[in-house]
Amino acid sequence: MNWNTCGLLIGLLLTCVASVAAQLPPEILVDQLLLRVERMIETEETEGALEVVQEILALQDEHAIQLPPEFHFRRAQVTFAAGTLEPARESVTRYLTAAGREGQFYAVALALLEDVDRIRERRDAPDCEGQPEGTECWMELAKQAGCRVWNEGLEPEAVAEWTGECSSGFATGPGTLTWQWPPDNHQEISGSYRFGRKHGYFTERFEDGDVGEGPYVDGKRNGHWVWEYHDGGRAEGPNVDGKRNGHWVQEYANGNVAEGRYVDDRRDGHWVWKYPDGQVERGPYVDNKQHGDWVIESPDGGRLEGPYENGERNGPWVERFGNGNVAQGRYLDGQRQGDWVWRFASGQVEEGAYVDDERHGQWVVHPPDGDTFHVMFVRGVRQEP
Repeated sequence: MNWNTCGLLIGLLLTCVASVAAQLPPEILVDQLLLRVERMIETEETEGALEVVQEILALQDEHAIQLPPEFHFRRAQVTFAAGTLEPARESVTRYLTAAGREGQFYAVALALLEDVDRIRERRDAPDCEGQPEGTECWMELAKQAGCRVWNEGLEPEAVAEWTGECSSGFATGPGTLTWQWPPDNHQEISGSYRFGRKHGYFTERFEDGDVGEGPYVDGKRNGHWVWEYHDGGRAEGPNVDGKRNGHWVQEYANGNVAEGRYVDDRRDGHWVWKYPDGQVERGPYVDNKQHGDWVIESPDGGRLEGPYENGERNGPWVERFGNGNVAQGRYLDGQRQGDWVWRFASGQVEEGAYVDDERHGQWVVHPPDGDTFHVMFVRGVRQEP
């Protein structure tokens, strides 16, 4: 058999398979399409699922068939995901009416109906009018009466304008939301809204020039975000449920770089700080403060080691400097306190007390090639005999 003949047979076979599929009873085709919708819902392919729902409705019109109750449940899920409340409510109500309490999706459908009504009635928060500063509330859009967006924190005399569409009383779909409040504050947010909340990839621009880009899910930052600051700084990392969570890298305008883990918007876990002069600091944070054993390495070979407590050096430290000198003693609330010993590269040793980070009291000096002598200090100032 030559390749041309083989190709012809394969083409005929595919035509036959397509013909058999096309001749399936419309009820079975509906079942097949419903399975496709279910899988698209699982993978959040909302636009594709809406198109398949329309195919099912077209089959109903063409063949005058009765659609199963499951169709209305799936349609409610898809339209809800698309941000259209009225079709979602109509469809879930039809499902509950048709399937009753014995329906396969009864509990999920009932919860969906409650979600639809809760959103339609804005039961989760009040309207912004008359609320105190900082309130989470529903803000009515300027120039679009009856249409609202979610306000994460009310600012006095804030005004919101929206370039996109409204559905069921909420900003819906793609557009740009502009916030303005006195004296000259301005924020521009571009992306897609669902039930008045940010949902999808967004770009946020602030009046000072800061720009952030990343995804929202149901009004909260979720996923990888990148921030470019007006002063030249930069930060990027993951957000979970509206807060920084996970590994972040932060580059500051002065050249400092910090890298480490956030938990619920606070530094928590191991962090590394790198400075333009080559200095590197490593150690743990707890609840946004340095806490635990840290190591500080300088470019000249120096190395300082000791514990932090609540953001301050506290406890015994050993400080080795690049010139060979070594200091050893205790810190209290970030300052040298109590007995310290200095060993110099020359061989000289000095011992004495610190008070509030200054030598204070009598110090003993052991020269490398001479007799021991004493020196008096008062608040860091050496006293002459």
